[in-house]
Amino acid sequence: LAMGFPGMIQGTVTAPFDVVSDLLRGTVGTMKDMFRNGEKLLKLIDWAETYQAGVIRGMKANGATRVFFPLHKGIDPFMNDAQFRKFYWPSLDRLHKLCMSLDLTCVDVLQHAWDSRLEIIADSAPGHMVYNCEQTDVVKAKKVMGKTACILGGMPLSTLLVGKPDAIRDQVKRVMDEAAPGGGFIMGVGGSIINCSRANFDVFYEASMQYGKY
Repeated sequence: LAMGFPGMIQGTVTAPFDVVSDLLRGTVGTMKDMFRNGEKLLKLIDWAETYQAGVIRGMKANGATRVFFPLHKGIDPFMNDAQFRKFYWPSLDRLHKLCMSLDLTCVDVLQHAWDSRLEIIADSAPGHMVYNCEQTDVVKAKKVMGKTACILGGMPLSTLLVGKPDAIRDQVKRVMDEAAPGGGFIMGVGGSIINCSRANFDVFYEASMQYGKY
């Protein structure tokens, strides 16, 4: 931290919809609520937003500079765009803007794929967003959000874990060529590398150093 490299995760905040679906109503229950109990669900999401806003303010008071958002149920396969705009996004967007007002950077992990959501989320808290793309197309994400957010990702976990060295190098070069120009891009992995071999990681690192200058 003293050298200017704060940790990516300095505390975790969950999207209000995910608080409800992860901890209170369950995935199936919340899915049904979107159809059967929409207004009650929105009130519960409002409560969760108020709670998470307090968590963010507490993190700021304790010296955090970044807020980690692992995003679960906003993924493409779980809900359509209309449901996303109604139930998932408004409360999360407000938390992003709260972080911006406190000069905190949001590090959002877009779990699974968010390709259909990029235009919706593009203008949230400009200059204070890092989107870690797990399966989202980082080239598309950079084109859509590159002027307002930093994009992190580009190396599929499957390629890094079991891919041949040439496949790893080719992936790094392709992504760097298409997503890196202009800045605002961090080469990374969409998931944990705990099971990655040292040999594959070394290839990934060396290729990133080789092609990661622009």
